[in-house]
Amino acid sequence: MHACLGHQRALGHLHRSRNGHLPQPMVHLRQPASARALREDGFDPYNPSASLQGHPPVQRAGAEHGQAFQSMLPTGRTSYVDVDKLNDMMRYTGAQRLRNVCAPDQAFGLIFNLDALADTRAAMAAAWKRLAAAHALPCPDNTLHLVEKDLSPERAIMDVLGWTRDMRLARGLVHELSDHFAAALMEQPPTAGAPGLRQWLDSVATYHIPTAAVTRLDRATARRVLERMTLHDHFQALVTDDDGMETQAEALLSAALQLQRPPNHCVFFDSHPQGVTAAHNASMKCIALASARVPAYKLRAADLTCTSLASLSVYNVRRLFANAGCEMGDLVKQSSGDKPGNKKRIANAVFDPENCDDE
Repeated sequence: MHACLGHQRALGHLHRSRNGHLPQPMVHLRQPASARALREDGFDPYNPSASLQGHPPVQRAGAEHGQAFQSMLPTGRTSYVDVDKLNDMMRYTGAQRLRNVCAPDQAFGLIFNLDALADTRAAMAAAWKRLAAAHALPCPDNTLHLVEKDLSPERAIMDVLGWTRDMRLARGLVHELSDHFAAALMEQPPTAGAPGLRQWLDSVATYHIPTAAVTRLDRATARRVLERMTLHDHFQALVTDDDGMETQAEALLSAALQLQRPPNHCVFFDSHPQGVTAAHNASMKCIALASARVPAYKLRAADLTCTSLASLSVYNVRRLFANAGCEMGDLVKQSSGDKPGNKKRIANAVFDPENCDDE
């Protein structure tokens, strides 16, 4: 089941698996009209530019506003699939389920945030300053703090910096930003990434666990970053800004489709609280990497927090799903309390309330 990422906001084709019964639609993200209600203070998360003064635009983590998938069927009909139904469609059945009994670690997928693990904040800040200096545009330092958040460059230019209101001009500036970022990245010395990243990737490769990387960079720059870190051959899938993902939850679901793993069997690695929220909204587990910039108390919503990936083991990933089906919000069976021996099966019975004796 491979994901073919095509035009804007496309998450991929779902092909029929060997043992499952999946349709073959092109999956898109839709926003329900009922979720566009304004807050009491007048802030609209779907239109940050129309918000009140004093409310900075924020990046939606995704899926918390009732997002779903719009499936374009070959017959022309459309159907909507939410995250829970997607997990049900991609669940392991048949021979694949028996294979996971013999190799339980291969049932999971690992997704990494390349922007957090590679620590490209310094190069990105230098690229924004060079772009502003080239076009004589204002770029204060406090605004750069908002730009460094998980926000698409087009929205940062139009809503945060306010350089233009034309999307075509904003995309042209984003192309120049990519060139400045690539130049600034090459000027920096190569880094090994997050602590213990290489040891952890080598460990999961031993157990044949698929891995993917998501990033806000374009595909060419992302591959260049992986080559400088000598990690270009460690990821089976790569979701970049060229794929047209507007939220981080979209990128996570796209990576899960490319890894051929259900979203509820994937683990997301990030060092930002917003990544933890996006992972949980996509029914994924999250392992947060604490640092001096983002301490552990800000990542308390994560399923597991560590300071170095070298301290993890493959068994830690399996233990994250040990309570699957018994967690808060999961459907469970409740016994009625009746004894099976006291139940009598009556065929062709007619209930007459007048002749019914009160107990």
